[in-house]
Amino acid sequence: QRSAELFERAALEGSLQTFAANAEQLRQEQQQWADRAPGRQDSSAAAAEERQLAREADSLRQNIDRLEQRLQQRGDSAGQQAMDRSSQRMQSAQQNMQQASRSMQQGQRSEAGRQGRQAAQQLQQTGQELLETQQQMSRQWRQEVQQMLNQSTQEAVTLANEEQRMSRELRRGEGARDARGRQSAMEQGINQIMRRLQDAAGRNALVSPRLGAMMSQARDQVAQSRQALEGPSPSVDEAAERAGEAAQRLSQAA
Repeated sequence: QRSAELFERAALEGSLQTFAANAEQLRQEQQQWADRAPGRQDSSAAAAEERQLAREADSLRQNIDRLEQRLQQRGDSAGQQAMDRSSQRMQSAQQNMQQASRSMQQGQRSEAGRQGRQAAQQLQQTGQELLETQQQMSRQWRQEVQQMLNQSTQEAVTLANEEQRMSRELRRGEGARDARGRQSAMEQGINQIMRRLQDAAGRNALVSPRLGAMMSQARDQVAQSRQALEGPSPSVDEAAERAGEAAQRLSQAA
């Protein structure tokens, strides 16, 4: 699950970067065509060149539409709306290119150049929008992961303090009666943190596996502490020792 989500996010960002580069390349070719339009002698050949550029713009628009559908399936409404705007801008650029081709075919070279320049400007804006969407998406994902890590850290600190307090109480011969219930609740709290860390790791490859490992070790120590208090011969000293070890692992994870 972690690998699949990381791969999907990398693929989305890669598609946005590729489409932005394609839009920029198409803009350069369109701008060159528009600059040359007033001086072209062979109107038919120039019109055919512009129709080919319009077909390339349509192909890029279709790719953007497919990416919009992928974002919709992921429930990314902001990304979907951004792709919709880029698609509409590409459609406008394509229409200007088609008009430029017709104008050139009719010998209206200056008008064709003007329409071609409008298309080039729209292609430039599309490329910029795609890059901005990719950068915003990347920032949003990093912020989501950071929030998860911050929350997990705060909870780990709270659990570490609670576990350390329990260890001290057990060493003083206090709290043994309700220690098993408290340790069961502690295990549930650690499990919740571990699930959040797993989710964060699926969103960002920079989340260290060490955090999950430390939490797993802490959970094992808590379980051993609880088990030490069960059965016909409970050991409060063993329970206190294991609770102290669990507190240390939680502190290290935080």
